[in-house]
Amino acid sequence: NSSNSSNSSLEVVGNNSTNNISNSSNSSNGSNSSGEELWSNNSSGSGQAGPMLVCYACPSGKFKPMNGSGLCLSCPENMTSNAASTSELDCKCKQGFRHIDSSSCDICREGSYSASEGSLSCTPCEAGSFQDAAGASSCMTCPNSSYINSTGASSCLACPANSSSSPGYRECLCAPGFSFDPDAMLCLPCPTGTYKDGIGNHACERCPMNASSMPGSTSLYACACDAGFQDFPNCSLCNGTQYKSDWGNASCAECETGKIANAARTS
Repeated sequence: NSSNSSNSSLEVVGNNSTNNISNSSNSSNGSNSSGEELWSNNSSGSGQAGPMLVCYACPSGKFKPMNGSGLCLSCPENMTSNAASTSELDCKCKQGFRHIDSSSCDICREGSYSASEGSLSCTPCEAGSFQDAAGASSCMTCPNSSYINSTGASSCLACPANSSSSPGYRECLCAPGFSFDPDAMLCLPCPTGTYKDGIGNHACERCPMNASSMPGSTSLYACACDAGFQDFPNCSLCNGTQYKSDWGNASCAECETGKIANAARTS
């Protein structure tokens, strides 16, 4: 006695035989809507005269354009849809793909991604990130001690010796005691008489006047007074009756009685 239905979004499937579903559907004169499937809910011993027919929404990735007891149809390859979709036009490319036209998709290549369904284009990975697989929905940050300073990368580059990076960095930073040489594209030890106490690609700093250091020094206090000078960091010249023969932070020594030091105060 039910009237014809105009609801949208349903398909016919059953847990009893196909004939039972068909016969019941015909006897009820009912019509399930587009976007829905009709299921039989008949259980043995229920006392019901026939199956109770229930319409369920087509699941994601399927659609049903017509009212009736037909099955939901699958979206084209690499496409999906919302539940209860009523048209193939509701299908859209999955994450990791981009639309070529309304019914076909192209996979995002390595070094790119699409984060949302229905994307019209793939987005290149930003500098400091990469994607080594096709069909990705996001990019990954470069791990420790690696970097990439260009977009659209499928891999990261290892940091040169004596440098490191944090995840997602676009460049590597020289370790303390090393500075970046743009010609060699390497981190080289700070030269004699200089030091660098932090991570970075800035230049090494000079020791105070009349002081020097060993190559690769990492602190101001790795500097020491030159021969003939004392009292770091001022490094004053030894007086006329004193001398200091070696580099270091020792004090000047007294000359023998009746003797004076040379002009450089080194002996």
